[in-house]
Amino acid sequence: MITPIERRIRLASLFVIAGLLVEAVSFFWKSPLSFFLFLFGACGLAAAGIVLFLVSLITVGGAPTQEPRKSS
Repeated sequence: MITPIERRIRLASLFVIAGLLVEAVSFFWKSPLSFFLFLFGACGLAAAGIVLFLVSLITVGGAPTQEPRKSS
């Protein structure tokens, strides 16, 4: 069973991997537009993946639950 935090971390990693693939394409593409592809496409995808990862660490976990105290 996949927990919500694992699902968000996998989605974040897909964004980062897609950003790396776009970076590789922009390095081999010999055109002035390849810089804009690198800047907006690759860096945007990688930044979105990093932000999603950090937000998922903060929001999904929630506050720890306290066990009810036993009365003696």
